[in-house]
Amino acid sequence: MPTSTPVPNDTPTASPTPLPTPRVLQLSAVRDTWIVSDRPDQNNGTDNVLRIRGASTVTRRALVQFDLSGVVVAAGQCVTAATLKLTLTQAQTTSRTFGVYPLSAGWTEGTGRSGSGATWRRRDGVTLWTRAGGDFTGAATATTETGTVNGAVLQWNVTADVKAFVSGTLNAGWIIKDLAETSGGEFVFASRQNNTATRRPQLAVTVGPCP
Repeated sequence: MPTSTPVPNDTPTASPTPLPTPRVLQLSAVRDTWIVSDRPDQNNGTDNVLRIRGASTVTRRALVQFDLSGVVVAAGQCVTAATLKLTLTQAQTTSRTFGVYPLSAGWTEGTGRSGSGATWRRRDGVTLWTRAGGDFTGAATATTETGTVNGAVLQWNVTADVKAFVSGTLNAGWIIKDLAETSGGEFVFASRQNNTATRRPQLAVTVGPCP
């Protein structure tokens, strides 16, 4: 009588859990302005440009801030990249190096009137900065060369700052300035009030699996 050979059952193989797809959030600035050393009480909160100049006699710096409440980081995920972008609308013939620094005190944009918002001396039109010209410490988070081409989009890697902001560090935005502030002409960037939306300050934040 013939005997049958048992056929082993196929053991199902578990499929690997797919990793979440990284999300890139494109954020627009919620406030920005520029401050100037030779007019320390002038507020420029409604200007459609941001001005940066490194000359020691007339120093100009830009301030910008973004709302990060929509950057939700789930368990097992991290902020893997963050890039600050400003569009250069008026360049000089000699390139400069601009650095970006996280601000350590809150500020207000203002309406252009004296006492309404951030100036060289005051962060909200009333309260003095700890140090005139904005409260920030340490080395720049990132630097970039301006180049000399109008319309160029300058980019700074601010991943470390955004990670800290999302984790609970005060998010007062950034101040952008000439790294040397000893010489150099004025560079002009589009502000959030610029008529062309694509030229306004942007922050691209990528959230994905932690490396």
